Amino acid sequence: MIGNPTSHRHKNKYYVLLTTIVIGAILVIMLINEDNNFLTNAVVGEDGSILSVQEKEIDVEGIVPKGERISLKVELDTVPKVSEGNVKAETIELKFRDLSAKIKVNEEELELQNLEEVDMLLEGFDGELEFDYFGTSATGEADRLVVNGISFSTKGTLEVSFKELSYDSLEIVNTKFESLNVNEGSGSLNIQDKLDYKLNDEELLISGFQGGLFINGTDSSLEGEVDGFSVTGRLTMSVN
Repeated sequence: MIGNPTSHRHKNKYYVLLTTIVIGAILVIMLINEDNNFLTNAVVGEDGSILSVQEKEIDVEGIVPKGERISLKVELDTVPKVSEGNVKAETIELKFRDLSAKIKVNEEELELQNLEEVDMLLEGFDGELEFDYFGTSATGEADRLVVNGISFSTKGTLEVSFKELSYDSLEIVNTKFESLNVNEGSGSLNIQDKLDYKLNDEELLISGFQGGLFINGTDSSLEGEVDGFSVTGRLTMSVN
């Protein structure tokens, strides 16, 4: 008995369609695995539209006016590492409960006894500064020092130093860093108030930063202008 040729044609179409779907699904999975997370590599506009998806480099033409520095806002679930030979800052404010820390002012140790928490403000700081998740160290001069509302000042500048001070929060206003490094963090980047980029356990390198930085526990944020930055080798921007 001869089979129905129409039935065979329908079966063939079904198998072709099924094979196409399977191959398409495999390709999508391969693309996601290759980029770790497809959406994290998408540059998204303010209206939510995907402006570009690139793996290595984004062209700044049309985003950053030629010759101008890049405006950048960063929110992170970790703390950047900074080790600078010389830093100038309008203010540096530290809140901490590490009363074992030795803070010297004009070569004399600052007494921190019988305090539960310390709020220390340095105004007009100029000197060496290091900080990471574990603590901060500084050696330099300040125009004024305020500790829990009590002000210290002289006719000249105050020599201030401390080492590996464990802090709860750190805020630095109007400063410059040659480089900021985040080994592995998640969060977001906002570029020129035009583009958003999502970080997913990625390394972030920033060069020529000028602006402000705030650290609270394990979270940090910074806002300012930069010469350039890169994210795990995938997204790079720089001023030519």
